[in-house]
Amino acid sequence: MSKEFVCCTISNTSLDFDGDCAYYGILMLIFLQGTYLLFATCEFLVRDVSSLDPTGNCTFDQNQFCDWRNEKYADHFDWRLWRGSTPSSNTGPISDHTGNGSYIYIETSLPRKYNEKARLNSPWMRGAQRMTFYYSMYGSTIESLSIYVRINGSENRVWSRYRSHVSKDWIETCLTINYAGTYRVIIEGVAGLTYKSDIAIDDISFSKNLTCVSAGRNTPPGNFEANCTFDKSYCGWRNVLSPQDDIHWFRRRFNTPSHGTGPSQDHTGNGYYIYIETSQPAKEKHSAQLLSPLIRGPKCFRFYYHMYGSHMGNLDVFLQIRGQYGNYLMWQKSGEQGNQWREANIDLGYADEFQVVLNAVVGRGYQGDIAVDDVTFTDGLCESGSESRGGIGNCNFDVHFCFWRNVFYFQWTLKQYATPSWNTGPYADHTSGDTKKNTSL
Repeated sequence: MSKEFVCCTISNTSLDFDGDCAYYGILMLIFLQGTYLLFATCEFLVRDVSSLDPTGNCTFDQNQFCDWRNEKYADHFDWRLWRGSTPSSNTGPISDHTGNGSYIYIETSLPRKYNEKARLNSPWMRGAQRMTFYYSMYGSTIESLSIYVRINGSENRVWSRYRSHVSKDWIETCLTINYAGTYRVIIEGVAGLTYKSDIAIDDISFSKNLTCVSAGRNTPPGNFEANCTFDKSYCGWRNVLSPQDDIHWFRRRFNTPSHGTGPSQDHTGNGYYIYIETSQPAKEKHSAQLLSPLIRGPKCFRFYYHMYGSHMGNLDVFLQIRGQYGNYLMWQKSGEQGNQWREANIDLGYADEFQVVLNAVVGRGYQGDIAVDDVTFTDGLCESGSESRGGIGNCNFDVHFCFWRNVFYFQWTLKQYATPSWNTGPYADHTSGDTKKNTSL
């Protein structure tokens, strides 16, 4: 049996114990440097290379996923196997690509929420290949479909479609993966604003022939960029379409329409910025949310903001962790800040994937336009001048792990009341006695 030894170090990415790798041993190295002890841990895994599926082909006609697997931890819901029309009207295909088989799709009816993700992992694969498949994106609130390649714990988006197709027809497409080593392919479907956002995939095949002529047009790479001047577009940022999002962020050049509020030009003096218009029909407490693309931390988040006007509301920066519900408030400004652009520097210390939400709230009148310009993310924490709210590591574990995350296969878990074993562990959490606390498995 051919085997491959892989050293998986502790990093921003948790180890992947999924049956393809068998645990082999742990090597711990202790270094003495001055008065500090530095611990370096390396997990040695043995992967059976001879068992790698060289193709990953699947028609889904046998009502199975072949060697593809739904993600267990880093998404919100699963891809489904289906035959015929999807349950919801005016969305999804009416049959599989050939007309008489099965396919996979994401069902976006309740309880699904906007921007929730479903991810499907391929078997481990090796070498440069061409991936061909059929997809269906039919529905009035279609969101996005993306293909990632995971190499050594890092993911790269290699193909995408975004709100660009409303046809009932299946569309054939292909992409080339030019990598000689071992990797996984990940298919990610994202739920739209309503149930009319079902996305389907069928007949996946791989070939060593790398020639690829894809139907349709890829989403421009800039649509997934987090750093943005807003001079040409929103880049990878987009307005969140939800019932809580009463108004939108708009791109603008020069002054806003209302007198006595807003900037007269962008931060540099010759480009565009984004802002919220607080004149009617906007009302007090209405909010606009702008969502960033996925980002892997830790990062220093820098941007310029303009909050001038006697009716000013507030501007918030939230962190939305992938796979968790709810947002974390990282920064906030309220009230008038003067007729000038000001710089904000925020530490985003979470060491995994997240999204940033710019939330602007309307004040008590029309003189409350809020503007943002030139957003940038740099690796690591801010060197100086961070305005982050304190307590990024604080957590009561009543709902989730906050910014803490499991790293190894043997994991901590949330528990309510007593632990399962007799004569060990607490009977309740530290505070109320009836909420959750953290204990080991």
